[in-house]
Amino acid sequence: EKSSFQVAACLLRFLATWCTSTPEVVYAVLSSSRATILSNLYLNSPTRANKNLDIAIAQLAGLVLGTCLANLRDETQASGWTRETVMQILTRKQLLQQKDRNGVDTSLATAATSSTS
Repeated sequence: EKSSFQVAACLLRFLATWCTSTPEVVYAVLSSSRATILSNLYLNSPTRANKNLDIAIAQLAGLVLGTCLANLRDETQASGWTRETVMQILTRKQLLQQKDRNGVDTSLATAATSSTS
């Protein structure tokens, strides 16, 4: 589990760095079917025994999405992803966390947002 976390963390950090310096990578990431996986990694609640690992992966996935948002120049090359779409994903997580802090069960809301992304 720890080694798979390390691989995922390294790849997400590399991808975020690469997206910063190469706009073509932003289009490749968003045009890939794997972009949905990024949004799910970001939105899903921690499930493992070590929630800190899940939280770290979610934060790194959010970093990649945020980097894509910041470096998205031409939305027509992003296979339907727009700045607004990415911003909605990033904002949705914040709203879910805020509701969770207020004692509201967000497990169903998180599952619903994951299935619609």
